[in-house]
Amino acid sequence: MLKDKSVEQMFSELTPQESSDISGGGVWTDRGSGVWRSINGSIGSFNAVKGLTDVEQCKLLCEADINCTGIEYSAYIDPGQGPSLCELHNDPFGYIADASPRVNIETWTWVP
Repeated sequence: MLKDKSVEQMFSELTPQESSDISGGGVWTDRGSGVWRSINGSIGSFNAVKGLTDVEQCKLLCEADINCTGIEYSAYIDPGQGPSLCELHNDPFGYIADASPRVNIETWTWVP
């Protein structure tokens, strides 16, 4: 499970098999700017990871998690502040909701 682990721990714990499978298949779909909402309109179930350097690292963690259905990534949690926030969702995607006052949020779905 990814919860309560540092970024370094998460990447170091990927086995060679998991590492080679990352980005080796599957489809990412850009759902736009806004926050993830599940089919029933809730925030859904996810693991939050702070401190990643970019959205690609967030995607790699999702691809390594068999339960991950997509991500919500923000370079800054609040305008002008850090660190980044990566949410690894494990529930079906429903729709994008307004993220105000948060800005620059990317939401992507993943199908292995």
